Amino acid sequence: MALVIAVVVGGVAVATTGSNTAPAANNSPSNDTSTIHVSASGSVASNPDKAVIRLAVEATAKNASVARQRVAENVSAMRTSLQNLGLDESRIRTTDYNLYKDERHRRTREKQQAETVVYRADHELAIEVQNVSQAGTVIDTAIANGASNLHDIRFTLSTETRRQLRDKALKEAMTNARAKADTLASSANLEISGIDIVTTVSGGHRDPFQATPAPEAAAGVDSTSINSGPVTVSVSIQVTYTATED
Repeated sequence: MALVIAVVVGGVAVATTGSNTAPAANNSPSNDTSTIHVSASGSVASNPDKAVIRLAVEATAKNASVARQRVAENVSAMRTSLQNLGLDESRIRTTDYNLYKDERHRRTREKQQAETVVYRADHELAIEVQNVSQAGTVIDTAIANGASNLHDIRFTLSTETRRQLRDKALKEAMTNARAKADTLASSANLEISGIDIVTTVSGGHRDPFQATPAPEAAAGVDSTSINSGPVTVSVSIQVTYTATED
């Protein structure tokens, strides 16, 4: 008959499986095995190395073609000014585009009547800034050269930096898992002998914030200055260790 004993403490478990049959005549070593299951996490913080600015260029006209032309001219002027700052054209991409009839109404003393029909063109763009200290300058330049609506700015990490931080977080998680396993093994008179299974449970990152600068700053009354906080990359793992009697 097999005997299984399991102890669970705060998300950590020790299981021991043995046999109550008599040992073989050749006195072979015991086949008793033990496993220790632990959960652990690791996190690493770093300053962001990328900012993504979302803004829009808008234009209106009584004619759809004129509205389209106006917004196209403003987008072109904005792109040129940003490239003069050193931004690569590939870092400025369209995220949405709309051209529609905008019928607004106003109320008079007698009745509600339609105003003159106008057409509105909206060209939304995302600008990726690799030098985050330049984000304020990019905003000011875009607003001064055609952008009419600033949505937000998000500080984050490049793909390569995120991968490097994730690797560090995984190493920290494994160190924390081993410390838990050693503590539990010691209390059960066991010694860690190896690793059976390692599973990544979850992972992610926390950007410092999303912010919309004050309109007066974006309009050029004063230069825009935005300071970001750190970005945190975290992982969680589950590890099953094998253990023997101490």
